[in-house]
Amino acid sequence: MFVGVSEVAGAPGGAWGKVEFNPSRVLDPDGWGLVRPDELSHALAEVVPIARQHLRPAAEVAAWGVRRIDLARDFEGVSKPANIVRALAPLPRPWARRNLVHSDPSRQGAQTLMVGSGAGVVRLYDKNAETEGRAPEGVLRWEAECRRHWAAKYGGLLAVADITQVSCVALAEDRWAWSGMGTEVGAMSRVYELVRSSGLSVREQNGLLVFVWGQAAGDMAYLAKASLAKYRRLQRALRLVVEPGSLDMSGGVVSRLDWGTGREVFRVA
Repeated sequence: MFVGVSEVAGAPGGAWGKVEFNPSRVLDPDGWGLVRPDELSHALAEVVPIARQHLRPAAEVAAWGVRRIDLARDFEGVSKPANIVRALAPLPRPWARRNLVHSDPSRQGAQTLMVGSGAGVVRLYDKNAETEGRAPEGVLRWEAECRRHWAAKYGGLLAVADITQVSCVALAEDRWAWSGMGTEVGAMSRVYELVRSSGLSVREQNGLLVFVWGQAAGDMAYLAKASLAKYRRLQRALRLVVEPGSLDMSGGVVSRLDWGTGREVFRVA
């Protein structure tokens, strides 16, 4: 838990305060799991008395403003977590100024895909690696760090009173769709299948296939800026990604993270 106080001209009492905490760790300090939004009141009962030792709020807790809220979903039974993380990285996301895969030191070096901007970021990372083995193998955590703009615009979350199961699910599902992390991952044959049935002209289909193949192979230097923008838009619309090491046309199985079940699901390409 963190309590911060700053002097701010014009603020009630001449000061502004903030309280930061993770409800999951307040209620389960030694665990790694998540709590539901409807359990927030239990965490607040632990946190607010401590905050009042340092702050004299000008409003009741229900009216405290939401400056940031983090929402998460765990996916179990993921066969190749690292492949899923790397494969989803090239997918374009509107307004995402950051789109990278890195070994995150704040998560014990777990390989992490991060996309977003100053308004918020979405991460996907190997929870087994992040917890150094306490979480089972094959658990991927999707996590949306929503600052004030995202929280208000996509979830209607302005104050503590707005944090409900319904509003949090709405915000999480919106950011899940935006992040594109439910996109199918598989061999190049799947991309071929989607492109050939897209309704694009033969010339556009061929150009798009070369683009996705080159992207997966790490060779994008040949494209002009306008062509790159065009093919990125098409890639986003058709949800085209290739699993690392699967550039052949041998077919096989494709998979995706399923929001409803919280598991990886498969189909034959």
